[in-house]
Amino acid sequence: MKFNLYNTRVMGYKVTIRPFIIGIYDDSDDIEGQNIPNKIVKYLIDEGFCDSWLDDDASIKVNIYKHKC
Repeated sequence: MKFNLYNTRVMGYKVTIRPFIIGIYDDSDDIEGQNIPNKIVKYLIDEGFCDSWLDDDASIKVNIYKHKC
């Protein structure tokens, strides 16, 4: 069963946050490379969205979805 802890918008992108998985929805096919996803993940960590499960050993999987949402 999938559940989202948060559904939010960051830098104009819809973002879903689950433990260890962040989904970024790129409706306009703007995301190329890792710069934007890295900035989004850094923002989410800095703002405390991942505090309940993030630790030094955690790796976060980031999925970029290119279809319309």
